[in-house]
Amino acid sequence: FSVEDQSEEITSRQTVMKALMEIDPDQRAALVLVVMEGLSVEEASTTLGVPAGTIKSRCSRGKAALAAILSELDPRLAQGGSQGGSQGGSQGNSQGKGSGGNQTAAPIVLGTENLEVENREGGQ
Repeated sequence: FSVEDQSEEITSRQTVMKALMEIDPDQRAALVLVVMEGLSVEEASTTLGVPAGTIKSRCSRGKAALAAILSELDPRLAQGGSQGGSQGGSQGNSQGKGSGGNQTAAPIVLGTENLEVENREGGQ
């Protein structure tokens, strides 16, 4: 990586972090566990104490909310950025099956190592 590439990567990560902090905390927690930490839907379900279907819907809604925020902050990131991942449209969804499908088809690459996640009990 060149210095410019590294600088762009840092800026992109900061933008994603800012957008993540703006979405619903429950959606953020599901996305962090499934997309960033690589947990299965079932593992995230156990960790957060909610049904697997809830994790799927939170991930789907969280990705949509994140894409909307990123399209305002930095349109390149909302469309997959330099590292790919498709949002839909003419590119299609290479691994997902629509909303709530396979969580590996994230519209962006979430690379934030130090994100703290609330594990709230009782809420949805």
